Amino acid sequence: MQRLIRLIAIVCLTQIPAHAQRTYLKFDQGMDLGFAKWIMLVGILVGLAHLTYWFMTKHLKESRARARTASTKAQRSHAFEERATALGFRQGEARTVERIAMRLSPKTPLNLLSSANGREYLVGDLDKRIAKRQGEVRVLEKLKARLVVLRDQDVHERETPRIEANLAVWVLRRRSPVETELFDDEDATDSEDEADGLGEGMDSIAGRLLDISEGGAAISVDINLSRGDRIQFWSAESTWILGETRAGVLNTATRDGEKVVHVYFVDPDLRELRLALADLRERSSGPAGNEEDSE
Repeated sequence: MQRLIRLIAIVCLTQIPAHAQRTYLKFDQGMDLGFAKWIMLVGILVGLAHLTYWFMTKHLKESRARARTASTKAQRSHAFEERATALGFRQGEARTVERIAMRLSPKTPLNLLSSANGREYLVGDLDKRIAKRQGEVRVLEKLKARLVVLRDQDVHERETPRIEANLAVWVLRRRSPVETELFDDEDATDSEDEADGLGEGMDSIAGRLLDISEGGAAISVDINLSRGDRIQFWSAESTWILGETRAGVLNTATRDGEKVVHVYFVDPDLRELRLALADLRERSSGPAGNEEDSE
């Protein structure tokens, strides 16, 4: 492409002297720029072709460089995983060790795992991480103890009244923040999601909304949940509207053979929620009002 551009430029330059007299400004006969216009047009086209070629070449080089970088990272990651597996690490553990080694030695993480001194350095870094985690655990235990004391003393704000509902809803289990932390065992998480069938991105489950307030709700749904889990539910009724609402599980119980989940709303849309509650109040007070009118 560059040779073609140079050839066109040379041909144009060789034709300029032969037509210099014809393209010269003649004041007595006017201005004759016919051939000069063609020269200018060819120059513009050559410049555009050169710019296009430069841009495409630059983009192609960058794409190839990114592809080589991604391929190199994939090869290094595969080599690290093979080495870690050979040393007895499970797949999830190998990924965690790789992430730690990448922070300590971004260019050559495999050297840390392959050499005795490198593994010793990893042990030292893990000691620091464990000490930090233990400090966090002690703080969390103190916070939990204070909250348990408040619960035992029954210190709480006045809750909003709950309204009986008995409406169809869709329920979806969401991953809690704890499950998305760096040092979670990915294999264990995957196996739990497969066992429950309710991991991130899975289909929703039909349930029934038993009662609801501005603070939380009770839902009957066939899902294996425990305290601290997170769900998302929304109305399945065409005559009652409630959008997707996130909630944390407070406790679970069994009522008349059904699993009942008591949840606490997490950052709900209060405007939409209050409209839905007002609609439920009108429904519950409707029959009673009609009976009074008939009397």
